Parts: sequence; structure tokens; C-alpha cells
Amino acid sequence: MKLWYINIFQKEEQDLLQDAAYLKLSVPVQYITDIKKYRQKKDRIRSLAARILTEYGFREYGCRTVEPATGASLICRSQKGKPYLPGAGVHFSLSHAGDYVAAVFDTEPCGIDLQDNLEDPFFLRDYFTNREWEWCRSNPVNRCTRLWTIKESYGKWTGNGLSEPKWEISFHGDVPILEHTSQTGVHLFFKEYDLIRGYAMTVCSARTDACPSDTVRCLM
Repeated sequence: MKLWYINIFQKEEQDLLQDAAYLKLSVPVQYITDIKKYRQKKDRIRSLAARILTEYGFREYGCRTVEPATGASLICRSQKGKPYLPGAGVHFSLSHAGDYVAAVFDTEPCGIDLQDNLEDPFFLRDYFTNREWEWCRSNPVNRCTRLWTIKESYGKWTGNGLSEPKWEISFHGDVPILEHTSQTGVHLFFKEYDLIRGYAMTVCSARTDACPSDTVRCLM
């Protein structure tokens, strides 16, 4: 498993393209054209950063994501919108929040969620069980953000997002147990990363040895 992230604070689209060129990454021309449809500048930059992470991650696994003859992207999406590269044998997941975009890659299914601290997390009440909400009350900003990334990373793992039925995180005393068995019977583990001040990040996978924190890299 490998995990990278990009800091897009004060980045322009041209800055990212120059960084991609330095890393010898090819971003499809059509993709650059497509992201110009986003009205908000930050949405364009996040999307471009996500594409660069995708290109870089698959290259590290020896896979290509662009058709050489046409320059067309080989990345596809499932019916529910989960991106994948057909026939690669490599799974990936993307997430963005605030000034960061993150991606995780593995030979097994994986899901990642990144979230800046939720200063007003009470809108999430309906997504949490009573026990989870009670746990959050002592430190709502930090704890709600953490639980939210755990639940979102699971939705990314399944590919169902928030349409996944509500499930409860178990606790050992006052400590959340970072494990869960999916509806398909796969026992999953959640690894939390405290690498970026003011952000929570969680990876969901069947691995007990998910990417160690000291191997996670800021790509740009």
C-alpha cells in the first residue's frame, strides 16, 4: 500500500502542470479541457491535483493510465462513480478537503477520506448512532471529524459512499475500535493519520499493516 498527498495552498493550475512535467507525468489534454468546466478555481485545482496523484500512483505500480496513441484516459468509473483502472490489479481511492488532496493505492481494495476539522459538526448527527454521538460530545470538532473520516473511508472501500447502511463504530471504554466487518463478510481495519495539522485522514482496508505513517509522502 502507498499513500501520497498534495498541498494545493496558493497553487495555480500552471504550477501543478509544471510540477507534473518535472515528475514526467502525462495529464491527458482532454482532462485539462474538461476541468475548465468547473466554475470555482479551487475545484479545478483539486481535480487537477487528484489526476496528478492518480498518474503518479499508477506509474509507481508500473501501470499506465493514458492511451499512448490517442492521449485518452484509461480511468473508468463504476455505476456509483468509483474510479478504477481496468485490468491493472491495482485499486485506488482519492479524497480532498481544504488545501489538500490525498490518494491511496494497493493491490487490494482500499478507501481513503481526508477532512479538515468540522467547526460546526452538528449537521452530521443523523449519520452517527447515539453511542457515537455521545462519544463526540466531549470534543465535537476533533471527534466528529475523526468518526466522519472513518465512515467515509468505509464508503470509499465499498464504492457505495453514503448510501451504505448506517453502522456503528464499537468502543473499548472511551477508545474507538478501528475494525469493522463489511456486509460481505470482509474484516476491515481503519488506520488514522495525524500528519496534517487541523485535518483527519483515515484509510480503510483489509490489511492490518496499512501504509505506515513514516512512509506517507507529500508529493508537491
